[in-house]
Amino acid sequence: MPTVLKALVDMRREELRRSLHMFGCFLLVITTFWILKPLKKSLFISYYDSAGFWLGNLHLSAARAELLAKLLNLVLASASALVFSLLARRFRRQALACLFCGVFVASFALFGLLLDHPHAAVVWAFYLVGDLYSTLMVAALFVFLHDSTTPEAAKRSYGLVGLGAVLGGVLGSQVVSALVGALSARAWMGVCCTLTAAVAVLAWRAGNLATTSVTRSAALPQPQPERRTQLDPKPQPAALGGYLLSLAGIVGLYEIVSTILDYQFTATVSHYLDGPAIGRQLSHAFALMNVTALLLQLFVTSPLLRKQGVPVALLVLPFTALAASLGVMVLPILPIASLIPALDSGFAYSIHQSAKESLYVPLGSGAQYSAKAFVDVFVMRGAKAIGVVLSFVITTLVSDFSAVRWLSLVSLALLVPWLFFTLQAGRGFARLTQREQADSALPVRRSVVS
Repeated sequence: MPTVLKALVDMRREELRRSLHMFGCFLLVITTFWILKPLKKSLFISYYDSAGFWLGNLHLSAARAELLAKLLNLVLASASALVFSLLARRFRRQALACLFCGVFVASFALFGLLLDHPHAAVVWAFYLVGDLYSTLMVAALFVFLHDSTTPEAAKRSYGLVGLGAVLGGVLGSQVVSALVGALSARAWMGVCCTLTAAVAVLAWRAGNLATTSVTRSAALPQPQPERRTQLDPKPQPAALGGYLLSLAGIVGLYEIVSTILDYQFTATVSHYLDGPAIGRQLSHAFALMNVTALLLQLFVTSPLLRKQGVPVALLVLPFTALAASLGVMVLPILPIASLIPALDSGFAYSIHQSAKESLYVPLGSGAQYSAKAFVDVFVMRGAKAIGVVLSFVITTLVSDFSAVRWLSLVSLALLVPWLFFTLQAGRGFARLTQREQADSALPVRRSVVS
């Protein structure tokens, strides 16, 4: 068996079957997201391209109106985080994922009837629902995965699961670029409905496999370790709160830096190129990004997690972001800026995604759901909004192209707390993992209440 494939599938049989189902779930979800992303963006921009958008007495171009839509995602993220938490109290694992699948299948079916002749409300709703799809579906699938695995199993299986997301990005972007003019909006919504329904089927089967695995493990005779005279203390709320703060800090600071880097990339491309050349350069940069993510997930992520562990893997993305920020500050030219998507999203979608998601695994089941709702729904969207505001303010104060360099100073300043939170999260993950392993070795005690 090739070394790359062996590294990805070298796990227990039950883990492999469940991981393959989750691989399929993320493949289809991210494929759907990359179908929705250009559709919602092109519909929004084309709708306001000629007349613009009026906000009271303020006239906004299509591009600035889209910034407003991104800011509205913060409000939507707050509401969706609350809904996610409330639903997670009643629905767990595959049930929560399948519930969201049903909601989005119904939404896509409705948009299929409305997008042929859309009005303003439909345009805005489709843009916001497109973002909400990736936020809620990815969060629901990952929290399902965290709730049915262990830290050691995560090292073995998250590389394969993450590969599904990376391949989904490649597949979705290629499908859209090949068929963008051949299918109607209604047909695209039919494709999204079909893919999301398939996600529900795979998630449900993965949940049944997880239940079967737990049942078989419970039926096996367990070794009896030495009885301890004193149990290790449970994690204190303050310590767990510090760990969650570090996790939120990693996610939030990355999203701010990433938003700034994305603006620097876009501004540099538009500064040096015009017309169709812009589109060609964007496609080349995004193709390099997808290839980078795919190669990293195939050759680097799994070996790095297995041999060096989560704390080391978490440190990779801050240093690639450092390289991108320094590069565009020292030499803001087209070839340097075109490397930003690969250094940012290419590493974020592969190594960083698998390592970051592993941080949720040592948490208890209840904490996993509430943390996922707060961090990956509310904090992530809020940080994106902060990145948009920072970029807007600085480019307003410095109106010429030199603003691209000044934005790098903001990113470099944010890298300091990002690295601090990364180191803190790595230490906390090691402590929680050791505690979970120690607790799993303890014999089960039964108490009799008289």
